[in-house]
Amino acid sequence: MSLAFERAVSKPSNTPPASAGDELISLAAHELRTPLTPITMLLQSLERKARAGTVDVDTILRTRKQVSRLANMITDLLDLSRLREGRLVVVPVRLDLGKIVREEVQSFQESDPKHRFELSGEAATMEVMSDESRLRHTLSNLLGYVARATPSGGEIEISLGRRDGSAAITIRAERPVFGGDASKNDVPKSADVEAPQQAKSEPVALGVLLAEGVTKQQGGTFSLQAAHAHETRAEATFPLASEH
Repeated sequence: MSLAFERAVSKPSNTPPASAGDELISLAAHELRTPLTPITMLLQSLERKARAGTVDVDTILRTRKQVSRLANMITDLLDLSRLREGRLVVVPVRLDLGKIVREEVQSFQESDPKHRFELSGEAATMEVMSDESRLRHTLSNLLGYVARATPSGGEIEISLGRRDGSAAITIRAERPVFGGDASKNDVPKSADVEAPQQAKSEPVALGVLLAEGVTKQQGGTFSLQAAHAHETRAEATFPLASEH
């Protein structure tokens, strides 16, 4: 993950093509196309119904959601470009990490009721130095990264703790194995969990790359390294305010 980020958004160097900028453009082109297919299909549906004199508010709302998704991707791409050029402005302030994590988990759960969320870890206040909007963006993208690779009905675990003078957050989930010999792995089958459509997780999104870059820019660490083959995991650390 770190190598992917460095190749995608590192500052220009004397290395020959393919350049970091080329890789970022390729990644952006691939990701920005993903909302366009549903937008096109939704608009075609609206056109047919409009010609028949029918107003479909639900489809309008779904279209608006996809347009908003596309707009967020474009914003992330612009911020990645600013980060690569050293022009992205962040304003670190003292923040209660636990409070913000709880708020972001609640907000994400309201928009994604298909998953269950379990928050654990230190109940005491852990104040970190971070830009609030960037911290919330990072948490939202990490939750989305794990949720996309977790089947409906699965549980996502979020834990907080202290690590080497930093506040650490870990977001993880097990991917159940359907078929084969369940005794050969530690992931239990469940009748309440639907198999994911794809066995592999989605490619790293622009928002996740941006989250990594901003986290490191503010003195933290970032990892998407899973502990085993059937786990999806995202971890980030943030400097404790007391260390400054």
